[in-house]
Amino acid sequence: MYTFQQKKSISKSIADPAKVEVYRQMLAAKRLPASGTISRNRSALAISLVYILLDHYTMEEIMAAGAGSTIPVVQSPISGPKAAAEPQKPAKISKFEQYPNIPWKQLDNPLVRMADSIFTDRINCYSELRRLEAETQGEFTDFSTLAEIVRLAARLEMCFNELRSFNNTGKFLGKHPFIESKDERSRIIDLLRKDPEAFFQERKNVELNISRYSSQINSSKLDADKKEKAKSNLEKYQAILQMFKDVFAGLIKGQSNGNTDV
Repeated sequence: MYTFQQKKSISKSIADPAKVEVYRQMLAAKRLPASGTISRNRSALAISLVYILLDHYTMEEIMAAGAGSTIPVVQSPISGPKAAAEPQKPAKISKFEQYPNIPWKQLDNPLVRMADSIFTDRINCYSELRRLEAETQGEFTDFSTLAEIVRLAARLEMCFNELRSFNNTGKFLGKHPFIESKDERSRIIDLLRKDPEAFFQERKNVELNISRYSSQINSSKLDADKKEKAKSNLEKYQAILQMFKDVFAGLIKGQSNGNTDV
């Protein structure tokens, strides 16, 4: 709908700190995690929310909603008021009390280990959000910081949703990056076991993609929007390459110990 530069310019020009709750409602209507973004700097928060909204609404729709008109999309209930409010701040109680149905002490269970990792990630995300919040108390100028605040807020909400689901149903939603990475790692392990040649060919392709996106980031011919996409792809392939390295290292270590499992 809008380019990176257009969203950057429009969000700064029309964002109104007094309309933050209206922006939250519009994001929630689309079921976007960014609706839970928090910051004491209302100006920076308004800009960040409008920036995200521009991927889903026109500038005119946002301005009309802010002026008191009906929000373009009717909000669908998710799981009640508590579900929308909880991700904004971790409760000051232990994980045993927050999620009593998770057998936290059974660390031999891979699902419990995953829950423990996600809980730690939740704490880290919240701490980083507080740090960035402190940095943006003055006039907001760094747009990359704004994007990081939105990303962390979305990840924080994912942590809450995964832990709540595992506590209530014994199953993860499968949207947190840790869980997605686990599934990808299983695929890579299976590939190495069944077709080593395909494993090394795919790893080579991943390395070529890393080289390609690195060049795009450093290119003076690409605009900021394309460089941002290249950076996102670079980070994805760097994470995949690390999994290839870890899986192969696990195989070598296992063989040296007389174990063929990765």
